[in-house]
Amino acid sequence: MCFYNDYDWQAEVHSENDVEAAKPQGCYECGAAISQGTIARHIIQRQYQDCRCASCMDQFIGGFFVDNCPNAEFGESFECWICADCCKILKAIEVLEEKEGCPAAVRQPSYGGLYEEAFAQDEFEANKYAKAAVEMFPELASHRFVSYGLNTVTED
Repeated sequence: MCFYNDYDWQAEVHSENDVEAAKPQGCYECGAAISQGTIARHIIQRQYQDCRCASCMDQFIGGFFVDNCPNAEFGESFECWICADCCKILKAIEVLEEKEGCPAAVRQPSYGGLYEEAFAQDEFEANKYAKAAVEMFPELASHRFVSYGLNTVTED
């Protein structure tokens, strides 16, 4: 099942890095605590790369906007942290969806949609994703999303 989503805006700026959390965070997917110093995925998105305020738009010359604008209108923005276990689950889903022929842009649920889009929609899909996660990362069997997925379909 490819993950096609209808977003309200598209990000021109997207940064996704696995880094140490400078302060305690909560996982945007499962809500687990991410302690200070723990490696987790930090995601930052901004709708526009360049400022869209009236002053910068008036000064737009040759394809570049004014740097360091005090008005800083970059449209919508989004930032979140995702714990290492949820990153592993997402990776397992991505690998499975690639094998099933999904285009690269739709191989994972939207940010914050891991449970709702991959595990709560269809019990057979949830079971398939859970099995893929455990096959790649056996330690994930106790993660609550994976555990739920493993128990959605019983084999006779």
